[in-house]
Amino acid sequence: GLRRVKTRGEDLSRFDTEDLEFHKKLRIAFQKIAEDNKDRIVTLDATCSREAVETRIKHEMLKKFPELEFG
Repeated sequence: GLRRVKTRGEDLSRFDTEDLEFHKKLRIAFQKIAEDNKDRIVTLDATCSREAVETRIKHEMLKKFPELEFG
């Protein structure tokens, strides 16, 4: 993820410039939140293409909120 952020050509945020240890701790904390809230949080593999991730997000959103429409 950090490698991807750095290749986007955008200004880095404060979080983007933090060291790897910070990001490891943050990931563990978010994984714990997701594990404790499986009924409302979906985790996705974001190592595939941006388009594939977007498609998966839309799929998960439609499962949870079938009334949504994506154009």
